[in-house]
This record gives sequence, C-alpha cells and structure tokens, in this order.
Amino acid sequence: MTAGFGNIMFFNMILYPICEKILANGPHGQPPSTQQLMKAAGVFALFVSVSVGIEVQGWEPNHFQVLGVHRDATSREIKNAYREMSKTMHPDVSSAPDAEEQFMNLGKVKELLSSESDRRVYDRFGEQFASSPHHDRWLEDPASMAFYHISYYGSALFLTFVLTFGTTRARAKWWCFLLLAAVGFYELMAKYDEEDWDFFMLVLPSWTLYQKIEVLHSVTIYVFHLLAQYAQSTYIDMQAMHFSKIHNEMAMIMMSIASLEEEMEQVARKKSKAAEGSEGAVKDGAAMARKQKVQKFKMGNALKQQGGPPPQQQGGTNWLSLLITGIFLYQWAFGEK
Repeated sequence: MTAGFGNIMFFNMILYPICEKILANGPHGQPPSTQQLMKAAGVFALFVSVSVGIEVQGWEPNHFQVLGVHRDATSREIKNAYREMSKTMHPDVSSAPDAEEQFMNLGKVKELLSSESDRRVYDRFGEQFASSPHHDRWLEDPASMAFYHISYYGSALFLTFVLTFGTTRARAKWWCFLLLAAVGFYELMAKYDEEDWDFFMLVLPSWTLYQKIEVLHSVTIYVFHLLAQYAQSTYIDMQAMHFSKIHNEMAMIMMSIASLEEEMEQVARKKSKAAEGSEGAVKDGAAMARKQKVQKFKMGNALKQQGGPPPQQQGGTNWLSLLITGIFLYQWAFGEK
C-alpha cells in the first residue's frame, strides 16, 4: 500500500516542476515568500490527497466494514451485526449466484472478530498475518516482525539519503529523520502496546489500525519529497554571500580611491589659482562640489547594479574615511604651494 514508483515518478516529472515554479526565488535571490510556500503546500496536499484516495479506493472492504461495525465494536455488537446480515445473505434467502460463498465468508469474519487475539492481530497487522498458521507469535514475539519493519524503514532511510543528497538539500535530512523516528515510534506503540493508540478513531471509525498506518507510511514518503524541495528552495549560499560582500567592499574602496585622486587634483588646481583671486577660487570650489555629487551618484548606481552595499554595523568607526581625510589634510598643509 505504500507509495509506488509510479507516484514517485509523477512527483519528480510533474509535481516537482510545478512546485519549483511556485517557489521560484524573488529578486536578488531572496527566499520564497510565505504566500509562495502556502501555494506550493496547497498543490502538494491536493496531489497527495488524490493519490492516497485513489489508492484507498482499490482496497477490499475490511472485516469491520463487511459487518458494518466500528473498529472498537464489542462482541455483542458483532454478534448482532452478524445475525442481521445473515437474514439477508443466507443462501435460502438470497438470490445472488455466490450467496453460499458470501455467507461462508461472513461466518469466517464473525469467527475471527469474535476471538480477542485473532481480532487484535487482524486489526494491527492485516489479513496476511491474521490468516497465517502461527499468527499469535506476531504479538508474543515482536522481534519476529523485524523483517516487516525493516522493509519499510530501510527503504525510507535510503530514500531520505537520495532526496537530501547535496548541499542545497542537506538541511532536510534531519527533518526527514525526525519525522521517520516519530512515525516509527507511533507504529511500534500502536501495534505492540496494550493500550489503544488509534488517534484517528473519530475520523475513520471502520478502518483497521493497520490500514491507517499504511496510509501514514504513504504520506510520510510524500512529505520527504516536500521537505527536500522546501530545503532546496530556501537554501542560501553563505559562501557566495561572503564573496559578494567582499566584492562590493572592494568596489567601494576602488571608487573611493578614484574619487580621492580626483579631489587631490582639484585641490592642486585650486591652490595654483589661489593667487588669481578669491572669485576664481569660489568658482573652482563650486565646480568641485558639483563633480563630487556626480561621483556619488555614479557610485550609488554602481552599487545598486551589484545588489546593494553590504550591511554595515551602525555606530562603528569608518577607518577608510578617516584615512582619506588624513591624506587630504596632509596634502593641503604640506603640499606644493
């Protein structure tokens, strides 16, 4: 009953590209928004619901459904249900061609559910184990069921390593392990503990515990895919961000150096023209101020094209500005006159 290769192929070839398009990164490589995540989760939940629903439709009715009773029905309720159905399914009353076979099966169902141990094995392990000659040992010796659990959880572990292979999906590996551990704990307690761990009784009263756990197995496999895709869509390459920050800082330094050289040239011209009168000096100062504004505008545009300046710590000391100011003052005071 677990998700087959057909469903997994459908996920990788159809559902995955759809969710990937929905979770496409925003501007400047930003992670997907909450709205994008909700849309992708909705599409994913719709597919899983339809897929599991089709799978469930192919199941044969279980013994509780045959008698029309709930999973927690008492022995009296089972006997009464059998008595009522016998009135319509007895070969002497029913005109169905297979009435005798149906009536015999009904008797077997009633006999199995009337036995407390047989009923428990059927409810927790399914028809294949309940019909085995030594089915009591499944409850008396849980280790004998090791091969049954390994077949699912071993495959789930392998699928987890495949889906979370690579740096972009590595974060989802621990999410999948945690989910698998929770499902494994619930299954062991539900099947081997004396208490009834059926938390879905109100929603699916006629389903056996075995059927509910099988659906949980299928959903878990699908969730592995969802977690892997979510981890990949929200992955942020910290190393790339670090290199980008260094690149932006180097660009700012180069622009500052170029601006400083031009300012020093302007200062030299200004000092050479100082003897010509204060009017000419004022004009040069105004021209230099206008040019500085143009340089700042160009620097801002260049940084915007590179994704914006890196965040700086507020309230810190800008040592580069102090160095540039010191050079400027030194040139002004001790430069050639």
